[in-house]
Amino acid sequence: MRVLFLTSKFPYPLIGGEAIKAYYYLKYLSLSHEVTLLTFTNHHIEPISLDRIKKLCHSVKIVPRSVRILSWINSGLAILSSKPFQVKYYHSRKMREVVNREINNHKYDLLIVHLIRMFDYVRNYGGCVKIAALEDALSLNYSRQFNYLNRANRWLVNLERKRVFQYEKEIIECSRLCLVVSRVDKSFLEKRTGQADKIRIVPNGVSRELLARGGNKVKEKDWIVFLGNMGSSFFNTGNFPNRDACTFFSTAVFPRLRQKNKGIKFLIVGANPSKEIMKLRKIEGVEVTGFTRDPYYYLERAKIFVAPLRCGAGIQNKILEAMALGKAVVTTQIGAEGIEGENDKHFVIVDKDKPEEMADRVMDLLKNERNRRYIGENARGLIKEKYTWDIIGESFLREVEKITCKV
Repeated sequence: MRVLFLTSKFPYPLIGGEAIKAYYYLKYLSLSHEVTLLTFTNHHIEPISLDRIKKLCHSVKIVPRSVRILSWINSGLAILSSKPFQVKYYHSRKMREVVNREINNHKYDLLIVHLIRMFDYVRNYGGCVKIAALEDALSLNYSRQFNYLNRANRWLVNLERKRVFQYEKEIIECSRLCLVVSRVDKSFLEKRTGQADKIRIVPNGVSRELLARGGNKVKEKDWIVFLGNMGSSFFNTGNFPNRDACTFFSTAVFPRLRQKNKGIKFLIVGANPSKEIMKLRKIEGVEVTGFTRDPYYYLERAKIFVAPLRCGAGIQNKILEAMALGKAVVTTQIGAEGIEGENDKHFVIVDKDKPEEMADRVMDLLKNERNRRYIGENARGLIKEKYTWDIIGESFLREVEKITCKV
């Protein structure tokens, strides 16, 4: 089967959830199908990265996005339209020309679009079988962010939420199949669209290499670690929940822990720390690493991984990775969404708005090595059983084959 795959970010190296998921989609599609990749890039791609993707694809076509100011102009013009700002932000005449040429000159059996921002390029091709890999319900993500935003951002985010929700409905109507990562995202979209038969769950996963690394015995330090991209961008909604979580933990939870143990540190590990995140270093015991080639170095040596997410949607790669490394994870109900584990067995769930409870549970785990080991070992076992990319890849291919067999 000939597949055209569109994504907004070159899927290698494996940094960030978008690149990771796109890479593994391509990896498993390439096992039995001929795949052409169309993607943007706004930076130089290293030859080793390009070679890695070319090995998976029949053809790779890259459209540069070097003039960033044009993207912001497009976003500004979105005020005059009903499309989401991020869809307009990724508008490119060159990409549209490439997509049109590919579809008109080659007979593709299937079009797969990764994330809503790329769907506009294929929405008018009604005769083509389309899969929209939405990943999470973006409108749900925006809805949950609203109460934690400052007043200046609330109007804009609320406007984007309404537009995204309408756009998600249109995507589901135009597609043969839509993929999301959790039951919460699926239920949210089903109730608002009535299209339950079109929405399927394909979670995120963890590599076998990382899972194997979790079997190593590394001496732990008095570290509490959070891992995630810290960049500040309106069009990357996954980052605001990360920044909010780290700010909340650093200011409302961590000082309570330091009162009881002056030796512990809270390490914020992740690329592109914003100014607000860098300011958290003024709090005694808080460290911000910025980008690091091996973020798992810090996870391996941490006693506890925290993901105190108060907003967001989808399934959290950071939590899956920490679990794969055998770490005791303290998170919220939002953080644990999509992971089929049990509270106090595979992770610890605390109330997202109760810093006292969060501090108490973290301190209990810091003091109780036996309980940390119990939760960490169970967590790693759950990942091995349900969340390796081999398992997820097979699930993805089954969904693809179901709809293509009906054509």
